[in-house]
Amino acid sequence: MQILKRTNQGLFILLASAALIACGATTKKGTTKSGIEYQVFNKGKGKANAKVGDFITMHIKVYVSDSMLFDSYKLNNNEPVPAQIAAPQFNGDIMEVLTMLKAGDSATFVVPQDSLFRQGMKPPFAKPGDKVKYNVKMYTVQDKATYEKEQAEKTAKVVAQEDGVINDYIAKNNL
Repeated sequence: MQILKRTNQGLFILLASAALIACGATTKKGTTKSGIEYQVFNKGKGKANAKVGDFITMHIKVYVSDSMLFDSYKLNNNEPVPAQIAAPQFNGDIMEVLTMLKAGDSATFVVPQDSLFRQGMKPPFAKPGDKVKYNVKMYTVQDKATYEKEQAEKTAKVVAQEDGVINDYIAKNNL
């Protein structure tokens, strides 16, 4: 029975490893200087890690113990949320770990809740010693110039569409 159990465990590990290799994913695991535990799954689509000043889009879920605090998949019509990478401001600031990610990467970060929740911002259900867990899926990483150019193009497109609607309304109603 014990041999069968070990064989099944070995087979599972082998199959899981093969699946990760087949997907082109590599895993990096560790703890940052400030104490954030991380596990990064590199999918390799992006070329460069995010750096301070870059603009990113990501999906993120945040948990304290088993309770969900935030789920970006339920916001913004299921579109990834935008953010700008800033220099970490305190121990446990996830900006430190976001700079380990490229477009297409996923990661899990774990931070002691005592590092994050200050001045009464702690959820009422959080207990001393609880950990805050972040699940992140990075979609885009852009430098400031590229981001601003893309935003200007999107704005121009929306303005052109709105101008068309307004002009059609004026013509249709003989205004």
